[in-house]
Amino acid sequence: MGTIAVWLKAQDIWVESARSATLLKVSALVQLERHLMRERRWSLPVPQNASGFVVVAFIFCLFVACGEAPQQATVATSPVADASVAAIDATASPDSAAAAAVDSVQSAPTPTSNPLILAVSPEQGPAVGLTEVEINGIGFTNANAVLFGESPGIEMVVIDDFTIRVQSPPRPAGFVDITVRLVDEDNKVNELVLPLAFRYVADVQLHSVAPAKGDVLGGDLVTVTGAGFSQATSFVFGDRLAIDPLIIDEFTAAMHTPPGQAGAADVRVSNVDGSAVLKKGWWYDDLLQIDYAAPGTAPLGGGNVVRIYGRGLHAAGASIALLVPSSGATQQPKKALIGASDPHGLWIEITTPDLQDPGAYDVSYSRGTNNVIATKLIYYVSPSSATTKGTNEVLAVTPNSGAINKQHIVAIHLSGPITRQQGAAVEVRMSAKKLKLVTHDVGVGGPQQNSATIVVEAGPETWTSLPVTVNIRVDVGYEDVKKASAFTWTVAQALIETVTPAEVDTAGGTPFTVHWDPAGSQNIYAVGVRVGALFASQVKNKGKSKFAPKTVTAMAPKGSAGPADVQLVMNDGTIITKSGALNFVGATPTIAALQPARGSVAGGSWVDLTGSGLQHLERVYMDAKIVTDLSVVHSGLARFRTPRGKPGPVTVTARWKNGSETVLDNAYVYFDPMAGNYGTWGPAIDRDVNVTVLQANQGGGRVADALVVVERGDKVWTGKTNDAGQVTISEPGLVGPVTVSASKVGYSAASVVKVNVENVPVRLRKAS
Repeated sequence: MGTIAVWLKAQDIWVESARSATLLKVSALVQLERHLMRERRWSLPVPQNASGFVVVAFIFCLFVACGEAPQQATVATSPVADASVAAIDATASPDSAAAAAVDSVQSAPTPTSNPLILAVSPEQGPAVGLTEVEINGIGFTNANAVLFGESPGIEMVVIDDFTIRVQSPPRPAGFVDITVRLVDEDNKVNELVLPLAFRYVADVQLHSVAPAKGDVLGGDLVTVTGAGFSQATSFVFGDRLAIDPLIIDEFTAAMHTPPGQAGAADVRVSNVDGSAVLKKGWWYDDLLQIDYAAPGTAPLGGGNVVRIYGRGLHAAGASIALLVPSSGATQQPKKALIGASDPHGLWIEITTPDLQDPGAYDVSYSRGTNNVIATKLIYYVSPSSATTKGTNEVLAVTPNSGAINKQHIVAIHLSGPITRQQGAAVEVRMSAKKLKLVTHDVGVGGPQQNSATIVVEAGPETWTSLPVTVNIRVDVGYEDVKKASAFTWTVAQALIETVTPAEVDTAGGTPFTVHWDPAGSQNIYAVGVRVGALFASQVKNKGKSKFAPKTVTAMAPKGSAGPADVQLVMNDGTIITKSGALNFVGATPTIAALQPARGSVAGGSWVDLTGSGLQHLERVYMDAKIVTDLSVVHSGLARFRTPRGKPGPVTVTARWKNGSETVLDNAYVYFDPMAGNYGTWGPAIDRDVNVTVLQANQGGGRVADALVVVERGDKVWTGKTNDAGQVTISEPGLVGPVTVSASKVGYSAASVVKVNVENVPVRLRKAS
C-alpha cells in the first residue's frame, strides 16, 4: 500500500506521489466554488499499482466529501485496472493530514499498466517553438516520442514514470493535441492523447487590410489591423515594401501601397517578435486591355485552345464570348469556355465554341462592371480551305497600325497548308526588314495543319513621310506568303526619352529631370509627374520649342525600393509613361522581411528577401550558414535558397559589399516536416513541397539518397534526399495538387497522388 497527497489550491488540483515526489497538476475543468477558496490537503492510502483511473476516482470522492460533486469534468483515462480502493479518511482535518508523513519508497518508479496524460505546463507558447514544456501523467517510462499535433517534439527527456520534458516544435498558431507515444518491450505502440492541450500563439498577427484592393500603380492609403506592431515593423505587399508606414498603436498601422503586379498579392508583417501573412490580402487592379490571340485561328467546329494576351485578364468571375453577326447590325454572343489565366492577368485561355461560318470574329471579355471588345481577334478557318500548295494567305495582322517611334507586338494569322520543312526557319519581314520572332505555332499541328499564328516585334522605324503602309512577307519554310498593305506606320507620339539621375532616395526629396520628346505635338506641357506610387512635388516645365525635346524638373516623392515607372500627366489629359525609368534606393542598405518566413530543416527553399539598397548585397547568412543561389532582382528584392537548419527561429545577416553587416533577428523559422503519425499535413502547397522518405518495413527509418520526383501536369521537379531522408522541392509559383514519387535501388517505388499539402512522407519497402 502506498500513499498519495491531494492538494486543492486556487482552481487547480495537485496530486503528490511519495514514490517519486512528483506533483501532477490536473487542470481545473470544473467550477470548484467556495471550498477551493482555501488550500486543503488529504493523505490518501491507495493500492501500490493503482491506475490513473483510480487516482481520478479519489479526486472525485474528495468533491463528494466536500459536499458537492463536480458539475462537469473531462478526463483522459485508460481502461480500469483491477484494484481495490481503501477507505478515504475524509474526516481527518487538513492540518493533521498535512502533518502526516507520506510513505517513502526508495525503489525506482514502477511503470503503471494504465498510463494517461494528466496535464501540460505551460499550456501555450510562441509559434516559433522551443518552449520548454512539462507533461505530467502516469506510465511514461517507455515513452519514446511526444507529438504536438503532427510534429515531433524536440529533445524529449523522460524524467521518470510521471514526467516528460520536451521542447515544442515550430508550428502555425492554434491549438494542437499532445500525444505521448509509448513502446513496450514487444515493440507494441500505445498513444496517449490529450486533445487541444497546447496552444501556439503568434506574437505578431495580421487581421485585415482596408480597403482590400487598389491600383496596380500603388499609392492607395490603407489601414492594416493586427497585433504586435512596433515602430520597427515592416509591411510587404507582394514583394515590395509598403511606403511610409505609420504605426498608430500595436494593433493598427496606416501606409501607402507600393506598385505591384495585377491580381492577388499576399500581405506580410514582420518584426523581431515574428511575422504573419495574410494570403491574398490585397488585390491590384489593372486596366483592361486585349492585345492579340495566339493561336489566333480556330476550326469551324471549335474546340481548340486559344490564349488571349493583354492586361487585367483574370478567369475568376469573367465571361468571354465571340460575337457572331446577326440580323442588321447586331451581334449574338457565343460563349467560350474559360480555362487557365495568368495570376497577374497577362493572358487567359479559352476553348473556342462551334461556329458555322469562316471569317474574323470580335471577342468580348467581361468581369464585373468592366468590359472590353477586341475586333477581329480570332479567325475561323474551314477544314477544306487552302489545302493545296500555293493557296496560303495572310488572313490578318493584329494590330495593323502603330506609332513609328514605338515598339509593337504584332500577331500575323495565316491559313493554308502549314508544312514546315526540316530545319527551315520561320521568318517575317516588313518592307524587307527582318522582324524578331516572339512565338509561333508553325508545324505544331502536324501534316493536316491549315492555319497558324506568328507573333513578332516591330518598330521603332525611321520613315520620314507619314503615314506609310508597308507589306508583310512570311516564310514558313514551305513558301513565301505576302500580304500587301498589311501594316501602317503612323506619326510619332510624345514619349519620355530619359530620366536623370537613375536612382532616387526611398525617403523622397531627390531632385530629378525628365527629358521628353513632344514629337510635333503643340501646346502641351506636364501638369503632374508620378514616380512609382506617388506624385512628385515642385514640378517645373522647361523648353518652348515645338520640335526640340523638352524637360521637366521635380522633387521625387517617397517610394518603395525597386524600379518605378515615371508618368507625365499632360495638360490635354494624355499620360506619357516610361516603365522602370527610375530606381528607388535607400540611403542606408537594409533588410526588412523574408517571404516565406518559415521552411523545412532540409533547406533548399526559395526565399524572397525584401529591403532597400540590396544591389549592394554580397552575402546572406542564416545563423552561421551561408545561403545559396543568391541573386539580386532589384534594389528592393533578392532571392536565395535556404541552407539546412535546426528547428526554431534563426537570425538572418546581410553582408554588404563595403564590409558592413545588417542583422534581422528571428526572421526565419525552421520546422521539421516529418509527421509523427507518418501522414501528410500542413497548409496548401505554395512554392514548397517537403518530402520525407521512410522505410516501410524497418521501423520507419529514414532513406537517404532517394530520388524524389514531383509532378504537376507536364512540369517535373526532381531532387535527392539528404542523410535525414528529406528533401524540399521548391520553386516560386509551384502549387498543388501534385504527385510525389520516390525510389531507390534496392527499394520498391512509391507515390502519393494528387496531394495538396506541403509536407509529404513517402514510404519505401526494402526489397527482400
